[in-house]
Amino acid sequence: MAEDGAKSGRKDEDILTEARERLKKCIDDNAENRQQQRDDLRFCTLDQWPGDVRKAREDDAENGPRPCLTIDQINQYLDQVVNDGLQNRPSVKIRPVDDGGDIETAEVFQGIIRQIEDQSVAEIAYGAALRSGVRIGEGYCRILTEYENEKSFNQVIRIKPVQDTFCCYLGYHVMPDGSDAEYGFVFEDVPEEVFKRLYPGKKFMSADFDELTGFSDYWLEDKKLRVAEYFYYEYEKATLLFLEDGKTVLASEYEKMEEPKPAVTDQRETRTRS
Repeated sequence: MAEDGAKSGRKDEDILTEARERLKKCIDDNAENRQQQRDDLRFCTLDQWPGDVRKAREDDAENGPRPCLTIDQINQYLDQVVNDGLQNRPSVKIRPVDDGGDIETAEVFQGIIRQIEDQSVAEIAYGAALRSGVRIGEGYCRILTEYENEKSFNQVIRIKPVQDTFCCYLGYHVMPDGSDAEYGFVFEDVPEEVFKRLYPGKKFMSADFDELTGFSDYWLEDKKLRVAEYFYYEYEKATLLFLEDGKTVLASEYEKMEEPKPAVTDQRETRTRS
């Protein structure tokens, strides 16, 4: 996924404009579904009485306050699904599937991934995503890179939980797992003191909220500033070559190959994604 304007050749202002438009579309398109998810979450946490009905019963001036009993008849079934999932927790499995696959190499990758999962305590991330998926039909975990420690230049891969599903948005997609989405957002509500530590020299309310008319309340709430990560794909036109040795390479890669080069037997136009 593209990371910044310098790499993509676009100006930062253009990327920000695109991000705002896409985020607005995500929020609008998912508004009804998100409301239903919040209703589901409240129901799971036994907040099952409509607010007006609860108020009328508790503030009944004629008969006095009346109880609002809630009998939990759902969480036992939710827990059963979650527990079954935790006992058979998902994990990454590497399998060589074509002529270029190698069993020994697959086993090496499998070991590396198992180490990443162990060091990340990945079952916490998987469990959080599973519980959210069972409760509201949607759950996430993240795969990130971070420095090994504050005095190291070595980067490691970590699998992190997403405790609040509502901080994630995916762009338009058809696949249930969102794998065909072209862009997405991840948010974090940052208190002022944390914001100043993470972003020294930046003003807490430096964003020009006037540019986001009708949308500004989304970025500032309860003395916390919402920080967004924007992920997106970019496409470039390219020529794909089929070589006489059966391999396929991009024309740009073919030009860098050392002589003697395999002959080109076929070619077609394609788009590469970054």
